[in-house]
Amino acid sequence: MKRLPRWRQEQRNKRRRKVSVLIKLVFCLILLGFILFLAFSFLKLTKESPFNKDSRSTIILATKPLLLLSFEPGSDLTVISIPEKTYLEVNRGFGSYRLGAVWELGAMEGLRGKLLAETVGEFLGVPVDGWVGPKNGSWSVSFNRENFLQQKNELISLRYLLKPQELILSFQNLETNLNFVDLTRLWFSAKFTRFDKVKFVDLENGPALNTLTLADGTKVLTADQKLVDSLLVGLFKEQKIVQEHLTVEILNGTEKAGLANRLARLITNLGGDVVSVTNSQEKISRCQIKGKSQALESYTGQLLFKIYNCVKIADQNEARADLQVAIGQDYWQKLFERD
Repeated sequence: MKRLPRWRQEQRNKRRRKVSVLIKLVFCLILLGFILFLAFSFLKLTKESPFNKDSRSTIILATKPLLLLSFEPGSDLTVISIPEKTYLEVNRGFGSYRLGAVWELGAMEGLRGKLLAETVGEFLGVPVDGWVGPKNGSWSVSFNRENFLQQKNELISLRYLLKPQELILSFQNLETNLNFVDLTRLWFSAKFTRFDKVKFVDLENGPALNTLTLADGTKVLTADQKLVDSLLVGLFKEQKIVQEHLTVEILNGTEKAGLANRLARLITNLGGDVVSVTNSQEKISRCQIKGKSQALESYTGQLLFKIYNCVKIADQNEARADLQVAIGQDYWQKLFERD
């Protein structure tokens, strides 16, 4: 084979080097695009998450019995067992049901687990951020301190993560409003919460629930709300709300009695300082939260705005409390009216 002149060889080598550099550049651009896509997807998932990564998060598990998990980063994990035969007024005007039937009711009405989360939130006086349950069948758990910890340790074991087939089957039968980032955070929170930081409340074996026989002979459990609240004192406190120590005045802007007390109960459970509960002189259609700009932009103000979808009203005048929250007709409709 005839050897190419030296100058031709140098030209060929230069072309090869250019092609090599071009290929590497294209590969780097593709890799950079992939990394940016992953970062954008992660940020989007984080932004759409019902959780606030720096504050308390609460989820309801549609198990038998139902389990409410509430945790605050670096603090504690609270687990509350609620018997499925607890008889409650269901949100959105559906009437009274056994709590164990609300998951299926939400599915039939197109509300998914949101109906269960809202109903349990009103029952316990705490905002429920997330919900998890089965698409098919039911999940049963044995709830006592020893059995629950054993099941918890099995679920958070690294050995479980090394069983891809079981993981895939579990996710396929999972119905939730949480994304992969949320579930991962929940897994890590459960795994790294110390044993002595896990608080258990079993409502079935306490004094707060009483047996009632319905007209059709069905036996259910009814709740003594004051006793329920006494069992849960201090379990849902948000450290940021406690530290801000803002005072809150609550007004009932509807003709329906008792709504302001519902809100006062939730704020108190979260660690807020409610200084007044009264009726508003004017009736309003949508929740309003009023205060100085600094109070409105505080963690307490932002959380109440998020929970009740309030209209913010900046008011620089001196008032009885740092924040004034007026409950509107929209809250009553959410509790008692069908869409």
